[in-house]
Amino acid sequence: MSFDPVSIGLFIAGQALSAIGNIQQGKAAQAAANPQARRREQEAALLRAKGAVDQQNKRIANKRLFGKRLAALGGSGIDPKTGTPLLVDNDVFTEAELAVANIGFNAEVGAIKAENEAGILRAQGAQAKRQSFFRAGANILQGIGGAFALNDALGKTGNASRLPGGSGFGTTGIGLGRRERLGRI
Repeated sequence: MSFDPVSIGLFIAGQALSAIGNIQQGKAAQAAANPQARRREQEAALLRAKGAVDQQNKRIANKRLFGKRLAALGGSGIDPKTGTPLLVDNDVFTEAELAVANIGFNAEVGAIKAENEAGILRAQGAQAKRQSFFRAGANILQGIGGAFALNDALGKTGNASRLPGGSGFGTTGIGLGRRERLGRI
């Protein structure tokens, strides 16, 4: 039975390099996802901070509006603390606070969306890394199986040039078994 360590070694080496490439590709995908996830988390923090500032600005604008309304009512001789003016002020104040709450709600929704995107990016990066190890393992197993098949085929044919799709290396002695190489000397 013929055994060609060079052909088998090259075959296994090629599969090993492919496995290493798969692992590097997965690590690169994860490394690319992490900064994107950090940016999304920073975006969430900024959205929350902006929402708080916008809420404060809306409250200040509302106080000015109420001050002007109170001055106008007082200037016209209407008591703003009783009757219809009080009911109207109550409705206006409620609507103004709803607008403030809406600003905070929208900021929180945007922040949660950004945090979810960050989580998805991190998960995709981790999944790409895991998949790369599975692909690398498959390459290694494929290389081992292919080496056994190549060895078996070389044992039956005597050299690689007679294999289907053979390389023609048999004419130089590469791919021949030890006996065949020694017979040519």
